[in-house]
Amino acid sequence: MMGGAVDIGRVLARIESVNVGLPRPVHAAPGVGLPGAGAAAPPDYLTAITKTPVRGPVAVGLGNLAGDRQADTKNHGGLDKAVHAHFARHLAWWGAARGWPVSPGEIGENLTLTAAEGREADEAVFCIGDVVTAGTAILQVTQPRIPCFKQAAALHVADAVRLAGTSGRTGLYLRVLETGSLQAGDVLTLVARPNPAVTVADANRYVHRPGQDRALWAQLAASSGLGVDLRRRLRADAADGVGDREAGRMPPAPAVLDARPFQERHQEPFADIMQAVEALLPGQGLLLINTFDPRPLEAVMSARGFGFETRELGPDQWEVLFTPRGSRDSSDPPAPRQPGRRAGPGRHPDLADAAPGAGPPRPDCPV
Repeated sequence: MMGGAVDIGRVLARIESVNVGLPRPVHAAPGVGLPGAGAAAPPDYLTAITKTPVRGPVAVGLGNLAGDRQADTKNHGGLDKAVHAHFARHLAWWGAARGWPVSPGEIGENLTLTAAEGREADEAVFCIGDVVTAGTAILQVTQPRIPCFKQAAALHVADAVRLAGTSGRTGLYLRVLETGSLQAGDVLTLVARPNPAVTVADANRYVHRPGQDRALWAQLAASSGLGVDLRRRLRADAADGVGDREAGRMPPAPAVLDARPFQERHQEPFADIMQAVEALLPGQGLLLINTFDPRPLEAVMSARGFGFETRELGPDQWEVLFTPRGSRDSSDPPAPRQPGRRAGPGRHPDLADAAPGAGPPRPDCPV
């Protein structure tokens, strides 16, 4: 675990290239598939994995960069996977593996990242939940990418899925906390690190070798900012007995609902929030991402037996964690309301004074 102490203001990487692309039909190369799974890529499929570098500022939306889309929206994209970043040193490694160079954007990354301030950039440099500025946008690391047959086909390396997993060269996903723009030459600067002991490399190790490190399961389960898909994986693993038994007695990780897209469309998200509440598991909380402190909703949730904690992350950026009171010891009082206070754009207030410093993995897209 190399993430290390919180080092606010540190430049983690530089953007070498910004890459976008739209879905297009392709014909699969013979024999490219998921090694050991007995499944080959379908002969024809739609993909946006091959992306093209673009010059100048590129707008960053909540779900995509401008000019970028996903073909398989069930398994790719979405709020937790809005931006895919990979590392220039890994592209060089893949080029050596296949025998000719791999260009930026060729394996689906929106941001090709390279070393900054004399430090290499890879999965061990970024921690789950890291909040970074990139240009005028604010992004948060959510999880590693889990490769699929489309990456193997793009690379023309039949064993690419296994190699990516065993080598840890997967890249990572980021959600957009604040829209803006970025371009090649911009740097990713750390502004918050809520989980300094859990790197993306650690998450990769768990994903590709589940059950071998129960302490890591517990750390991932407790990591704020973790992507919803990986949280679901952890809950499923716990149900299958993979997670640590002691940690398994913790309440399930909170479900996450981002209300910002509704508000951008001037739609009322209350019905969707209530639907999410009805779908919660026993003892499970709900993390709401919102553009304001929703005090009327807090009153409704309090009447339904939930405590709440609020955090103001930046301009028009709030998190509210609703926790069922029944999940606490009966002698505990409801969670006190914590008024938000600014700690810089995109930075968690509770880090403002921090010291510096189960079977094979499921691919992101089905075969």
